[in-house]
Order: sequence, then structure tokens, then C-alpha cells
Amino acid sequence: MSLEATLRDAADRLRSRVDAAGHKHVVFGMIFLKFVSDVFATRCCAPFTGQVHQVHL
Repeated sequence: MSLEATLRDAADRLRSRVDAAGHKHVVFGMIFLKFVSDVFATRCCAPFTGQVHQVHL
């Protein structure tokens, strides 16, 4: 079995355990983590690197 087929089967097994309304919590959680990561990069890393990162809401 190829890697792609293994990953697809694993994703199918995980999807079957979560109803459609439950997926929004996963997606919103990932969006929140992306936002926190962008804010952290802007506030903590920019003074050391001299780069300014844009935070998109």
C-alpha cells in the first residue's frame, strides 16, 4: 500500500468519528493557531530579525 493510500485511509477513519458540525471546531482551531502564530512572529521575532510580518484577520 502506498503512502498516499495509507494517509487517505487514516483520514477516512478519522472523518467517520466526527459529525459534520464537529468539523467546524477543528477548522476554527487551526485558524486560531495560525492567527496566534502570526501574532507571535510579529511581536517576538520581528525585533530580532528586522522583518515585519503582516497579520491578516
